[in-house]
Amino acid sequence: WTDPRFANRVATTLVTALLDARRTGAALDVVRGRLRSTPGFRPAAPAETLRIAELARAAGDRATARAMLDGFAERYPGDPSTAVAARLAAELERR
Repeated sequence: WTDPRFANRVATTLVTALLDARRTGAALDVVRGRLRSTPGFRPAAPAETLRIAELARAAGDRATARAMLDGFAERYPGDPSTAVAARLAAELERR
């Protein structure tokens, strides 16, 4: 498909289900795949976005972690996890 919206919608639902099932590696793989075709892809919720960033960092995938955190505060204004996301982003920049 030339329009990625359907694939992104399916992926957001799948990522939620995989994280809920504690299949974190599979969730990270789905996100990586969507990022390759749609760089602006993000999971459905701020907590999921932050969780994927943490998983990516733990796996040594700094590029995916940074992608998840890029623009976090603008995408989720007022979300309580914004401070955590900012700290993680700063940590990724230092290393």
